[in-house]
Amino acid sequence: MLIVIVRVENGHISVDNLITELRRLVPVRFQWDVKETAPDTYMVQFPSVIELDRLRRVGSVPSFDFN
Repeated sequence: MLIVIVRVENGHISVDNLITELRRLVPVRFQWDVKETAPDTYMVQFPSVIELDRLRRVGSVPSFDFN
């Protein structure tokens, strides 16, 4: 199991919208497990080190939470 911490730098995103963004950005079928651990900080289970490294190379990702 690969657990990472995701932090939102500007604004806020809901858990549901973060999962939606992860599904969009990571091209594998995976049951995302996301828990908010502090304001704008999330514990996320990743499917593999390969997918995590791929997303790290992307860097910061702009996203919008319209809720």
